[in-house]
Amino acid sequence: SFAHSQGIESAAQMQLFRDTNHTDPLLAKNLSQSCSIEALSDFVYSVSRSNARFSTPLVMAGYSLMQQSEQGLDLDELHQLWSKIDVYTDTMLITNRPGRRASIDQGLGLVRIASSFSDDCDINHDSGNTADLWALISQNIDKNGMDAMQSRRQPTNGSSQTKGHAAPIYGVLSAKLGISPLDSCRVFAFGAARDAVSAAVRLNLIGPGAGLSLLDRVGRKAVEDGLEEGLVGMLYSSREELGCDELSSARMIDRWLQSVHTCAPMLDAAQPLADLLQVRLFRT
Repeated sequence: SFAHSQGIESAAQMQLFRDTNHTDPLLAKNLSQSCSIEALSDFVYSVSRSNARFSTPLVMAGYSLMQQSEQGLDLDELHQLWSKIDVYTDTMLITNRPGRRASIDQGLGLVRIASSFSDDCDINHDSGNTADLWALISQNIDKNGMDAMQSRRQPTNGSSQTKGHAAPIYGVLSAKLGISPLDSCRVFAFGAARDAVSAAVRLNLIGPGAGLSLLDRVGRKAVEDGLEEGLVGMLYSSREELGCDELSSARMIDRWLQSVHTCAPMLDAAQPLADLLQVRLFRT
């Protein structure tokens, strides 16, 4: 599946990582020598933290669906909740075409490999509507949605099907595998930080050893900070409901979805420019 680089390529082309200490124009043409490690570290930290802040409520929402299914929630209600989560995720990513494509592509990849987990792990237990929920998600995803996005046309099979974004599907799959909610959010966010550092290594901005050091020094802290902010945002959005003895699953998920935000909007704006680079490379 396509791994989103969090805008590293476009940021490098915009010279956001330029080392101002290098005044020689010949050295400036070599990205590895003109790159400021401090600037790159700040960028990786900001986008990784922002991604963790953004994805935490979505992963938790998907995770809660599996818990609701195990408690015997009606399948029609589960269908409505799943559609609401996926549509909301798609709406939040609508202005970020590379991130939206990556989320859908990775979500479809998770759906494809889920069957291999069921062969090795006891995750297809029959408690509640668990098996029915996973079948519902798999069958309701628009498999042609990615092709429609690549060709820049609208899907022809209607809007009733979901796109299959990665974060909520990852939450559902993590719940099936018995992974704790916090670890699910942490691993998902760390994967995005790793993809950003991998892109920097691929562009020769830093070496592999320096990339591992940066990921350990910056990526882990960014994930933990973003995870904390995401959880606080979820709690803050649900503060009006804390006094209720019973909180419906739909109301809880609505509150969680309302807490979905990024925390580095200026840097997030660099991510959609990856499409402009693609046009320059392959369509000119």
